[in-house]
Amino acid sequence: MSDLDVGAAALGWWRAHLGEDGPGRATRARLRRVSAPVEAVQIAAVHDLNRRLGGALTGRGDKLALIAVALANLRENPKDKAAERMAGRVAPLRFQRLVRIEAPGDLIVPLRRALAQIDGAANVVALAHDLFYWSDTVRTRWCFSYYGATSAAPEQPEETKA
Repeated sequence: MSDLDVGAAALGWWRAHLGEDGPGRATRARLRRVSAPVEAVQIAAVHDLNRRLGGALTGRGDKLALIAVALANLRENPKDKAAERMAGRVAPLRFQRLVRIEAPGDLIVPLRRALAQIDGAANVVALAHDLFYWSDTVRTRWCFSYYGATSAAPEQPEETKA
């Protein structure tokens, strides 16, 4: 799945399942309380996210849960990326702990807390892409964004592994 497909699929899912209507509010509320991947994969809407991603995360409940929970904690979709918005709002030590986390399942709660600190506003497409491809490369890019050195960031290679 290409980068554009991941972002577009996630944005479509975010709009369809996490709206302000009754079912959207209920799904958002359930996902915002999740603290472990198994809790998220019990929610039907999460499986629709995987379908929209072409089944790319079948068997990767930890990563699927992370993306769904993160998107459920976003209320706005500005152009700013999450790490850019975290600068000045999320304490440097908290940010450093966040980007050190490698396992998607372990990232759920700390990321949820960081997203709350930026008032649930971050670019949906970019966040979904970054979490889908969470790696040293992505975490390094987040550090450059957080510290305001995006022009000095390493070039973004095409990530291909889910």
